[in-house]
Amino acid sequence: MNRPHIDQRIQERLKLHRPVPAEINARIEHTLCSLQSYKRRSKRKILYSTAVAGITACVVLLSLTFAFNSNIYANSVKPFLQSVFGIMGDNGLAEADGNKELPVLTEKEYAGYTLRIHEVQFDGLRLSFSYSLSSSTDIPRQLYVLPDFQLDTSVKQVIPNILKSDSGGVWEDGKIGIVNYFFAGQVPDLLQLKVNVGKLAFINGDSEGQETVSGDWSFELDVQKQGDVREQTYNEEKKSTEDNALFRVIGSRLSPGATEWNLYWELPLAFIAKIENNRLAGYGMKYNIMYDGDKQLVVITRMSSSQIIDKSLPHEDWIQAESIRLLTEPVPEGVQSVKVVPVLMVFPLGDQDQEYSERPLTQFEIEIPIQ
Repeated sequence: MNRPHIDQRIQERLKLHRPVPAEINARIEHTLCSLQSYKRRSKRKILYSTAVAGITACVVLLSLTFAFNSNIYANSVKPFLQSVFGIMGDNGLAEADGNKELPVLTEKEYAGYTLRIHEVQFDGLRLSFSYSLSSSTDIPRQLYVLPDFQLDTSVKQVIPNILKSDSGGVWEDGKIGIVNYFFAGQVPDLLQLKVNVGKLAFINGDSEGQETVSGDWSFELDVQKQGDVREQTYNEEKKSTEDNALFRVIGSRLSPGATEWNLYWELPLAFIAKIENNRLAGYGMKYNIMYDGDKQLVVITRMSSSQIIDKSLPHEDWIQAESIRLLTEPVPEGVQSVKVVPVLMVFPLGDQDQEYSERPLTQFEIEIPIQ
């Protein structure tokens, strides 16, 4: 029996993205080694032995599959969670080499709930940490749990304009997640990360509202910067115009863990009214960062601010200026250029018989060199 084929079958059945765990590998190896082979055998015996080997391997595969899906086996599966970054992070988060089990950097228990911080990564542009939340009593799987992570004032004073994103998921009877902080300016090489966690929010997707549990799950960590941030500024040539609308890529900041894109719009109200089609639909804008043809960088988070440039003008002549800070996964090594494509999102309003749609505004597409 071909071992790589067995490994592949198990990974496909269990939807694993890493090699089959060593304990299971050893069990398969033991079973296969116990199937004796002899040099002199008749064709009939060869066929019989081959069938036995195939059936035995299938039994092992099915028993392992059942074990992974069984609640009885849950406790023995848990140690195989080696990295939250590895199972739910984007391409900017690296799983630490050599981890045989999920590390615990710090933990805090309060009111029966234990918050653990497992991994941290910091490169000057992005700081990310992974966490898990468990309880002395089972947390219903349908509940989405969101710890209220708040950076301490002492950190905000040292590093202003911090942008945050938080994502969570389910692992067995607990919850896991990743928190990202993105920094706009210079940061110290050694960051004293202090995070206040004063409540947990429990959100049920089947009903409105949420419940909260108050407490203290705050923690502190000293985090060393690993990596550098490269900044690029683009001149006036990196812009596109149409119908008095202007779109520009101002600059970018690249690090091992993320890329920040600074974009700028000038949109006349007449252009917006044309998009809205006499207010029969609302609109929004998103941005695709394309490379190597049809490949696309994953957007992690974004923020924007807008204002009217000159309100002394007649209303129909107003122009809305908007600045966008877009954070994506890092640009892969070897990529020499990307294309920034604004995409118009159209949302039906009221009882209009329309569906949500997206329209790439290719007339505003801008190609950016990566240095």
